[in-house]
Amino acid sequence: MIRALKNRKQRTSNLPISMGRVLRTAFGVAGFALWGWGFVAVVMGLYIGLKCLKGILSCLLTLLIITLFIALLIALSNHFRQTIQNYLEQRAQTDELFPLCSPSRTRTLTTACSPEQLYRD
Repeated sequence: MIRALKNRKQRTSNLPISMGRVLRTAFGVAGFALWGWGFVAVVMGLYIGLKCLKGILSCLLTLLIITLFIALLIALSNHFRQTIQNYLEQRAQTDELFPLCSPSRTRTLTTACSPEQLYRD
């Protein structure tokens, strides 16, 4: 009895062809019969064009995501540099030995406290 219920619930077909394929073939034959090879050329052009368009849009979306990620990294990097700059300026005001390695107009923040600058004679 249980096997009979299981078999009734299965409504899938084991046919090697689907209804969508049958409809596409029927529309293709009807279009070819009505319009000839021009119809086939238009359908193939649309098929290839949509595949290419899908690939191009996928590449553009990926490029946009990468660009946004890089812009986010740059914005965070600038914020990080500004935070360090503010700390160095506050430290230079309170510590009398610290201005030796603080950035000046000729040196940038990245080169001001580099090991070459700190430990030179």
